[in-house]
Amino acid sequence: MKVQLPFGRIAAIGVAILGTVCCLVSTLASYWSAIGATPPSIYGRVNLVTTLARWKYVPIEYFGLVWFVVVALLYGLSPRGSKVSYSIYVFLSAIPFCGLGMWITWRDDLVCWPILIGTLAGIVILLISATVEAPTLRALPSCFRTDLLLLVRSPVAKMFVSVIALLLVLGCEMFHLRVGNIAAGEASERAFRSWYQSQTRLAMPDMMKPGGIKIVLFTDYQCPACAAAVPQSIATIKQFNQRSKILTELLVKDYPLETECNAAFGEDMHPWACEAAVAVRLVRKKVGEKAARGLGEWLYQNGSRLSTEVVRGRLGQYLLEDDYAREYNTLLSEVASDAAQGQRIGVHGTPTFFVNGVKLLAASLLGQALDYEAKALARTKSMSQANGSIEKR
Repeated sequence: MKVQLPFGRIAAIGVAILGTVCCLVSTLASYWSAIGATPPSIYGRVNLVTTLARWKYVPIEYFGLVWFVVVALLYGLSPRGSKVSYSIYVFLSAIPFCGLGMWITWRDDLVCWPILIGTLAGIVILLISATVEAPTLRALPSCFRTDLLLLVRSPVAKMFVSVIALLLVLGCEMFHLRVGNIAAGEASERAFRSWYQSQTRLAMPDMMKPGGIKIVLFTDYQCPACAAAVPQSIATIKQFNQRSKILTELLVKDYPLETECNAAFGEDMHPWACEAAVAVRLVRKKVGEKAARGLGEWLYQNGSRLSTEVVRGRLGQYLLEDDYAREYNTLLSEVASDAAQGQRIGVHGTPTFFVNGVKLLAASLLGQALDYEAKALARTKSMSQANGSIEKR
């Protein structure tokens, strides 16, 4: 026997209204992002590169908005205490709705509060609809036939369905007319450009390269995210260099998530990250940049099993165990200096990339940032040449 939630009907209507507002806000964020505008900070951190999930240019959240409106109307207009099949329809439709909301959040790595709250609202409605006394699943086909006949015969039901269908069609057409003429790649580029131009550029000597592009990477050699993103980012830089004549420079800085060399952390998230950073600096100093990058790759691949003994053992290949012990404190202070700089300029985790002083939200934005900087440098060069031609005349 099912237990009826107290005030379940009122709660469902209230939660559906909350979900409607959240989906409306999220739909506006997706729409603004698609046309190249930057959503206000109230929306949270939105992945502007992929924008949000869309079906034929229509944000998925828009369908969520319509779903919440339908749920609110069903609970609000149905006779009080009636045992009708609408609750089982709400229950069955809430399952994919909640699953889709969680999938969008996971797929796009969103910290977008409207989507998160809307998904939670869907889960609450799922729970409420599960407590309402309704026909069993076995009786669902019979109920569906009965409701379909009611829909055909009832003018009110016809008007209800017509209004919902009109809402869907008009909304979809609006997105098609405004966004559909923008290709997906162009929309992504425009959204990124709008976001990138709004960011603060740190005009610091070690963050900029006059006439070129400087990439500054803050990394942690025991960080799993760095192990995945850094090699891919280096490959992105190499591909850019192959198709561009613009000079690029990659500067690797240390930001270990360990208290020994990073005062920003109260606990050792990666307990051997400082030792690893010192080892890479030592190899760079004694052997060279190529060997240091090779050691860095090895540390990324073996981050889960690092210890002081493992790091020292690896340095044995370069005959640097004694140098490691002798120069450890000196090099550790250099690592701590990098970490302190990272704290000052807004580094909170790893990997963090800066491109000519602009902090990127994610490593996946590196390719677009390089392309943007290349186009900006080309425009600057063209303007300089044009001004020079005018002066000669």
